[in-house]
Amino acid sequence: MLKQLGILYAYSKAPRTTFVTRHPRAALTAIAVRKGLEESRTLRRVTAGLVGLGAASVAIPAAALFLISGRRR
Repeated sequence: MLKQLGILYAYSKAPRTTFVTRHPRAALTAIAVRKGLEESRTLRRVTAGLVGLGAASVAIPAAALFLISGRRR
């Protein structure tokens, strides 16, 4: 219990440092991705496309349900 409270306190004071010390591999991967996104125009476009695709995959079925339910009333 005290260990969990200590971890919670560490994350509240310095979240980035705590994450790096507790998860070094994941932190290095995240740093590399962030740096790649800052420097690579192509990677930003691919990421934006994937986010857009995800948004469309949520919006299209929702819109279809909205249109279908509107016709039955």
